[in-house]
Amino acid sequence: MENLPFEIIATSKTFRFLVGLNKKEFILHAALVAHLSKPLATLVNGQMKEAREGYAEVPEFDEGTFALFCQFAYTGDYKVPLPLPRSITPNSTPAPIPGTKAQPRTANRYAGTPIISLDSSRSCVLCENFRETTYTIPGPHPPPEGTLLTGPPKTMSEVFLSHARVYVLADYYDIDRLKIRSLVKLHYSLANFELKSETLDYIVVLTEYCFKNTVDKGNEKDQLRELVLRYVAWKVDKLWKSNAFHELLDGSAEVSKSVIGAMIGGKAPW
Repeated sequence: MENLPFEIIATSKTFRFLVGLNKKEFILHAALVAHLSKPLATLVNGQMKEAREGYAEVPEFDEGTFALFCQFAYTGDYKVPLPLPRSITPNSTPAPIPGTKAQPRTANRYAGTPIISLDSSRSCVLCENFRETTYTIPGPHPPPEGTLLTGPPKTMSEVFLSHARVYVLADYYDIDRLKIRSLVKLHYSLANFELKSETLDYIVVLTEYCFKNTVDKGNEKDQLRELVLRYVAWKVDKLWKSNAFHELLDGSAEVSKSVIGAMIGGKAPW
């Protein structure tokens, strides 16, 4: 990790993280973990039970997300592979997304209702709002895309969720550098993604995950929510054709108001 001598890392004690429901063990150097953020420094070196016993249980996060966190801790970056190309026929059903229930294919109950259509000028503004989103990245600037030696995910939905989960972990432990990197990578992935009818639900699942796992803090908007909302506002005319998108809006007033706010460029009234 930048600004931390390797000798300090290599000679420090180790700290064990028992991750997920299966308590998979991850062993990291305590000095490196403590260097990432104040909450982590307190966890491994403070007066808490975990610091005294040298381990902590982390049921909040899955093993894959924590592995990406470990990669960042030791290298200053993490990489999520892109899915292998696969052919999609018009009648094919996308693979179910991990952690969700597969839903049977049904006719679009909104097929007879008007589809949202944005005038070209507003559509351009929404596109620019998303594409011109920038973040200040501390330290070296590795490219946002990358590959790992592990097998690639099956769909781009898994890529989007991987970056979102890393953001949530980074927010939980107050690791600003990791939060920004995850936002840059998600922004890059979305900006280069061709949204089609068979992949609309990828964005719905991502949006739902963001709202379930992040919160706005006072007048400070959560950055992950803001990024995803900008993309949704830009692509809302396509997303309107998705039953799952309508169900998400029907089921959450917070999501509905936030989407409308992103579309009109205004601030939500709550």
